[in-house]
Amino acid sequence: GKMIKQQIIKKNKLIVIPKSGLSNRLRVIATSVKLARETNKDLYIYWESDQYLKALYDELFIIPVGMNIGKPPLKFKWWLMINSISPKLRSIGKLYLKLFSFDFIFVDSMAQLVWHNKLDLKKKTSESKKVLLATCQELNYFDLDDYKLFLPTSELQNEIDEVTKRFSKNTIGIHIRSTDN
Repeated sequence: GKMIKQQIIKKNKLIVIPKSGLSNRLRVIATSVKLARETNKDLYIYWESDQYLKALYDELFIIPVGMNIGKPPLKFKWWLMINSISPKLRSIGKLYLKLFSFDFIFVDSMAQLVWHNKLDLKKKTSESKKVLLATCQELNYFDLDDYKLFLPTSELQNEIDEVTKRFSKNTIGIHIRSTDN
């Protein structure tokens, strides 16, 4: 029992908490799938229903075989709550995360380091045993084929089919977010 627990604790893990709206989350998951594959990490995705997206993953998509996708454990919910209250509390959140022995923690504010080639995300992930990726940021690190993982549930696919069957060849789609001005 104790030996198995030690092996699980020491195993290479990539823990991902995709944040914000649907497209942001899908990009983060596509990035994490490629990172996990290329760095030989077990991937755990924690998807929270929140004010930005009021749906769980399995309400939208079929969970692919072998993928670990679910609600975040309480320990991560606490961290998400601390970070959402006030930017002043983020230092407390960083201290709190140290309790979980992550070798590398990537959060939104670090995305610019990736964008400006000051952080090699694959290298840093590869060098670390236990990684937390909690972001909504576009990191431009994915394979288009990884988007094939996102298969709508049959209920959602039926709704999509019902709407799209009324489209003509002249139909144009426009995405307007509440935050766009």
